[in-house]
Amino acid sequence: MSVHDFARFVTQSSLVPSRDLFGETEAEIRADEEVWTRQFVGSRDMLQMMAQEAAAEYRAGRTKPMEFTAEGRLVR
Repeated sequence: MSVHDFARFVTQSSLVPSRDLFGETEAEIRADEEVWTRQFVGSRDMLQMMAQEAAAEYRAGRTKPMEFTAEGRLVR
């Protein structure tokens, strides 16, 4: 069996769930990605300004390193 045959088997079998981990279908995920893309494009200038501000704060020494628990959660 080739890799191509295996890939076809996996995509056509019932092993591939019709919903993701959060219960969304592929169509719902694609629609959500389109919304995110439109929102990102519409906020590009604001994101650029925020990035420049964050970089200036970092260079000025006004930032602190983030700390995480062993489980990967942010320590407050």
